[in-house]
Amino acid sequence: MKFLGYKFQLRRPIDRILNSSRVKETRNWLIERARMGRRQLLEVINHRLTRIRTERAYEVRPSHDGWMITRAGSSLPIRVYAKKPEAIREAKRLARAKKTHVDIFTRQGTLQMRQSFA
Repeated sequence: MKFLGYKFQLRRPIDRILNSSRVKETRNWLIERARMGRRQLLEVINHRLTRIRTERAYEVRPSHDGWMITRAGSSLPIRVYAKKPEAIREAKRLARAKKTHVDIFTRQGTLQMRQSFA
C-alpha cells in the first residue's frame, strides 16, 4: 500500500484494525487531505490546532454577581468571584496547570489583557 509517497506493508492483524469504522473515517479523512496541496493541508492542521488551543483557554468576564471565570467560547461560569483580582489570580492558576492562556475582559466587554502560560 502506498500513501503520501510512503510504502506500508500490511499484515493480517493490521488489516482487521484498518477495517474498523473509526479507522476508516480517519483513513478517508487522510485520503481527502492527501488530495490537497501541502500548503492547504498545513492550513487545515493549523486551523484545527488553533481551535483546540482556544477551547482550552480561560476567560475572566464580568457577571451580575461580580467576575466569573469561564472556558473560551462558553457562557457557563467555572467560578464566580466578588472582586476582579481574585478571579484573575484563580484563572492564572488554572491556566498554569493546563498550560494555556487567560483572556481578561473589562466591564464593557473589551479584551484588556491576554496572558499565556504555554
